[in-house]
Amino acid sequence: MNLTVPGLQPFSAALLLPSCEIFVLMAVTAVAVRWGMPYHAAYYIPAIVVVLFLRLFIFADFLVPFYLNRKFNLYIDSLYLPDLVLLLYKSTPPSTFYSALILLAALVILLCLGLHKSLAVIHGFFRHPHGRRIFWGTAGLLFFVSAGYHHLVNGKTVTAGMFAGMQRVAEEIRFILDIGTYRRRILNEVQQTGMDGVDPSSAIKGLKGNDVYLFFIESYGHTVFGNPEHLNLFKPMLRRFEHDLSAAGFEVVSNFVDSPSYGGTSWLAHATAVSGLHIDNQVRYQFLLTSTIRTAIERFNTAGYRTVCVMPGTIRPWPEGTFFGYSQIYTQPAFGYRGPGFGWSAMPDQFVLDFVRRREIENRRRPLFIEIVLGNSHAPFHVLPPFLADWSRIGDGTVYQDLDPLFFPVTWSDMTHAAEAYIAALTYDFKVIQRFVEQFVKDDALVILMGDHQPNVQITGPGRPWSVPVHVISRNHAFLEPFRRRHYSPGVFPSQPLPHDRMAHVLTNLFADFSPLPVPD
Repeated sequence: MNLTVPGLQPFSAALLLPSCEIFVLMAVTAVAVRWGMPYHAAYYIPAIVVVLFLRLFIFADFLVPFYLNRKFNLYIDSLYLPDLVLLLYKSTPPSTFYSALILLAALVILLCLGLHKSLAVIHGFFRHPHGRRIFWGTAGLLFFVSAGYHHLVNGKTVTAGMFAGMQRVAEEIRFILDIGTYRRRILNEVQQTGMDGVDPSSAIKGLKGNDVYLFFIESYGHTVFGNPEHLNLFKPMLRRFEHDLSAAGFEVVSNFVDSPSYGGTSWLAHATAVSGLHIDNQVRYQFLLTSTIRTAIERFNTAGYRTVCVMPGTIRPWPEGTFFGYSQIYTQPAFGYRGPGFGWSAMPDQFVLDFVRRREIENRRRPLFIEIVLGNSHAPFHVLPPFLADWSRIGDGTVYQDLDPLFFPVTWSDMTHAAEAYIAALTYDFKVIQRFVEQFVKDDALVILMGDHQPNVQITGPGRPWSVPVHVISRNHAFLEPFRRRHYSPGVFPSQPLPHDRMAHVLTNLFADFSPLPVPD
């Protein structure tokens, strides 16, 4: 129970400390045996389940802050389990994934057998009065030794030290028991207006019917500018990006916005941006889908735009798209891709943008709002596709079968040295976006590039802000003026100090700034 992988070394002295969870289990067993309880399935099956649950709880209570920079919540985080399995399936080789499943199943079986045997030995030991006396005496001695250890080494009391794990379990149980109150509060918040303050009849007339592109760049976080190592690696790409766009007649302004997620759960950021509400967990997301608010997508529909959502990483049906109001949704099966996958991403982002160009941009009959979720910068950043200078070669992606990808020695278990791979992934996406904008955005379109969340804590370091960069690009100088009034910095290097405005306000502000005020009576 003391083991916290990978945060605690296998032979740390902390492993020798008595576990309060095991002490409670043994104490309950000693009392039950004293009252004549036999060793029966009614005893050892629940005991095994409790031990396995506590083991998983302690593991999750360490890993969630370690990777996602927030506290573990048993109720909310359990909702993400299917997505976690899907993430591991998509980002690891099939042989590795299925081997890990087999090893995990074998480990659980061995743990259950070992616990069964251990409980049998403990039960038999407690049948003898002297065994129970030895236990209580030893437990008392170890209690004082452990209390002294926690006080001297950690400066904590025995309550804050030994019983911290059980206090956390109790805290999560209290949250679950009070989930009704939490749900009512969240529902009330979600039902607030979001985008409803904009007059539909005048929505975004200031854009004069020009297209709007919203790019979500996976894992593009504040750390790129806040961490000197990351900035030094990425700065040449950003300078080239700005220079080449400027030569093509584009201007850029930049800012930071506060994302609702960190290290994962990208869909919460996407929902936040288009709903105008801060959606920071799955409970809020589910309530959003049952609310009656009008999203930014519906506002674009009202203004005469064709609204398109491009989600190449989504392999399952996405009925939520009906709520958001998109005219067209492209998920992975719709792309007809015939090439290899690249880590988590099933296809290169360059292929995705070429697909959008061919399917939507070349044949459009009305203004477009296109939301594109890019995926090649998704953790663990271990394999990247090559860039094709000649977009006409891309086709259905078969060409990638004969091209060598770029590999990095990075795995999920340790990304503390993944800076080079992480920046290389972002560099690829920025290069793809730059060439796409230069070659295929022909009018005064508004292009918004935004990170969805920071990468995980192993890359950013602990205690970092949840902010992500946002860049707005256009040939029309006047279109960038409202962003300048909102303190966006000129160029590609945002420098705004904390606290940053929320991601939920990006499109809300867009409608406010580009929708003319109603004429008073």
